[in-house]
Amino acid sequence: MIINIENYLSDEEIKEIIKEELREKIKDMFKNERETSRIITNLGYYNTFKIIESEVPNFKEMIKNKTKKICQEIDRYCVFREKEDYIRQEDSLAQKYLNASVEENKELINRKVIEIINGLKQQDIADEICNIIEDKIYNLFKGSGN
Repeated sequence: MIINIENYLSDEEIKEIIKEELREKIKDMFKNERETSRIITNLGYYNTFKIIESEVPNFKEMIKNKTKKICQEIDRYCVFREKEDYIRQEDSLAQKYLNASVEENKELINRKVIEIINGLKQQDIADEICNIIEDKIYNLFKGSGN
């Protein structure tokens, strides 16, 4: 069963109901101080961005050029960032791609590691162990004045 509201209400009545419902919705949104602050802040940013876009000559071109320059200067520490408890809520997009790629290539990586390990000579392993022990001993005594 389809009910056509226009059979029961005039255009003016429909408009008035819509206006009243909108007023109520807006009042509800502004009852919470935190939500009010968020909305006003967003409006401020939105209006500021509109002014910047309309008043700054070559705004789009400036953004493009600045983005290119920044992209050329970034290093792996800027791109690959892991989630940190209080600093970043999630891994960067590049870090997510890297993690997914490593997971997708897990078998290849495992085969390569085994190949490298099998290719090591006993002397290579002994030398690496000696280097690690030397580093540990050096770090243990470097602050003691000996």
